[in-house]
Amino acid sequence: MKSLKKLVVLAISMTMVSSIFTGCSYEGKSISDAYTKTQKASSSEFKTQIGLRFSGENLSTQEQQEMGKVIPMINGSKLTVNGKMNQSNNGKSGKMQADMLLQVGNVPMNMGLWVDANTENDKVNFKEILKVPDMQSSKMNGKQYIVLDSSNMNKNGTMSTDIAKVSQDMQKKFSEMIVKDMVSFDPKFKLITDEGNQYWDLVDGARNVHVYEVKLNDKNFKDLIKYTSNSLVSSKDARDFLKDYLTTVVKVSSDKQQASVSQAEIDKAFSDFEKGLPQFTASMNKVLNAFDGVPIVGDKGIVIDFAVDSNGYVVGQKGNIDLVFDAPKFISTVESLSNVKNSNTANKLTGVYKLGIDFNTNTFNINKNVEIKFPEINSQNSIQYEELLSTKKN
Repeated sequence: MKSLKKLVVLAISMTMVSSIFTGCSYEGKSISDAYTKTQKASSSEFKTQIGLRFSGENLSTQEQQEMGKVIPMINGSKLTVNGKMNQSNNGKSGKMQADMLLQVGNVPMNMGLWVDANTENDKVNFKEILKVPDMQSSKMNGKQYIVLDSSNMNKNGTMSTDIAKVSQDMQKKFSEMIVKDMVSFDPKFKLITDEGNQYWDLVDGARNVHVYEVKLNDKNFKDLIKYTSNSLVSSKDARDFLKDYLTTVVKVSSDKQQASVSQAEIDKAFSDFEKGLPQFTASMNKVLNAFDGVPIVGDKGIVIDFAVDSNGYVVGQKGNIDLVFDAPKFISTVESLSNVKNSNTANKLTGVYKLGIDFNTNTFNINKNVEIKFPEINSQNSIQYEELLSTKKN
């Protein structure tokens, strides 16, 4: 039953994100259509920049000692990703390359990722190559790359084509469920605003784009979580999907005897959940309502601007996500819900931590000739993922 509840929470999170781009609003459908079209492009390049702002207020002596070095290191950290992708028209094969530069404090870390995946004829074949930072390479006898190859995994019995195919099928069913259920999605406040045409400075030059803005403050964010949580928990389609997913995975990943036992457990868990649904919903709402007075979203809120070009592709995204962790209020709320009081006042947290995430993504060269080059891999400069795991165990 506990595992089932965890899966419900995960599904709630996924549905909440999906809900931003769907629903009955014209703006939501416009972004959803543009995203779908962009994902189906035969090729593209992208550049993403992410920066962090981190600070702490009203820190206790203990917190000052523990966070004195952490806060300056996180504050000002930056991640830059330059990537390319191309894929077949049916989306069953594709390649991707990404060069990443992570700056943490005064320490730069360069990484790279290459992916070649093919799911033609219901067979899953893929190769992933990760270029590790120099500091990690020194721990691997100077080897720069970690290679994850499905052909090796299949030989070792650690990769099931059936499971990979199940994952694909379930993703399709999940998307169909979202499209069906979100038609009536209405949180009773406006999530997306049509900002009209604007000129944006993009990687490939200044352009006239149509901008849609998603904006949430602390109250809207909590209202969205409450509405989405209740909609999902009460949705028979969502429960049927979750049960179907668990049943299918059990069938392909267990022998007949174990599958039979697991299926009985799944059936009982869902039966118990159905019977206890009113109590579960009441308990869930009690927890959600208890956090009304606990700040989660900061003063700048969650703001995401989406730029759609004249061809209907999402070519730019920028904005910020401001989050707050008010330790005293959060701990007090958790204690009140669990009816447990922390009597050790000396170790009580007093700090209010604020994390800001600023981001900017450009997508360009859509449906153009985008060439992806893989690094040359050999036994001298790379290590197989399975070998790395074996080394760690020993």
